[in-house]
Amino acid sequence: MRQLPLYENPGFETECYHNLRLSILFSSQTTPPWFLSRFTNLTLLSNDSQFPVIRFEDHLSCYTEVLDERGPDHSATSRLLEYIASEIDKGQYILIFLNWKYIEVSQYFGLKNLIHEALVYGYDKSKDELYLAGFDVDGKKYGTFVLKSEELLEAYNQAADEHDRNRWLIPYGYPIASIALQEEKLSCWDFRNLYFAFDKGRNEYAFHSPRTFVLGSNVAAFLAYYFEEIATTVRVDPEEYVLWNINIHKLLIHNRVMIKRCEALHERLNHPLLDKAAALYRKRNIEILNVKLLSYRYQKHNDGSLLSEISNRFQRIYEQEKRGIPLLMEYLTILPAG
Repeated sequence: MRQLPLYENPGFETECYHNLRLSILFSSQTTPPWFLSRFTNLTLLSNDSQFPVIRFEDHLSCYTEVLDERGPDHSATSRLLEYIASEIDKGQYILIFLNWKYIEVSQYFGLKNLIHEALVYGYDKSKDELYLAGFDVDGKKYGTFVLKSEELLEAYNQAADEHDRNRWLIPYGYPIASIALQEEKLSCWDFRNLYFAFDKGRNEYAFHSPRTFVLGSNVAAFLAYYFEEIATTVRVDPEEYVLWNINIHKLLIHNRVMIKRCEALHERLNHPLLDKAAALYRKRNIEILNVKLLSYRYQKHNDGSLLSEISNRFQRIYEQEKRGIPLLMEYLTILPAG
């Protein structure tokens, strides 16, 4: 039996390609300075055909310094179980794409084909078991689970056999990759990266159309504009409620990271600038929770007047971050070197 260390849920459940990799990073050091030097800005993409989509600006390329991710040669996939065991014995995790229709503990079991990644972090040959982390399993949005080798092989083959259809997933590690943690830079802050990310995120935009791309504090500004625009003209399609709620969850994730960032920087240098910024983000967290509550009320009662109130709350969320970012940028300029 062999199990590698794993931080079960870093809190990025709605961006699983991040959550799986952060499960590895956080197993070594929870919210390390490397992480807190990144994941600074959210982005928002909006068009006429669907509800706005929010993501973190950081994508998989950000892990190059701390994770060594490699695909196997073709001979390795023909002896998949041996390959998984040998890589884990070397201290390397396995990112593997499965068809979740064939995984009994998945909420998609027997229902529909869904190709998605999971992380193998251990195995037990005596029990014929593999230990994984993934999404929507055992009633959890993200967590650990156990598969027999036959079940894993079936789910993997069902995913890998559709290679041409799933080629767009190759940059995400499809169909399988080994991941080695490189710990050297995890404890290193990158204040220059942090400063210029803040600077990039505070550029202001003028909104004249629901079709737009924004980042940073402008995400909340656009949402204030968007909800005010639809308050008197349209109602949100119930099919969009899932995406709506995911967006709010991502706003909460981002704000919690900002608060953790302030707390960690406090250990470097306590300063009134940092205290003021942290206070703004704590107030911002309350406003986002208020938006979450109002959103659920709208989704239950379809009361259009709530959309204007949601717009007003997003305006406050925008103004709080607009005030917080310059404080953090000024704080970074007075940090001692080293």
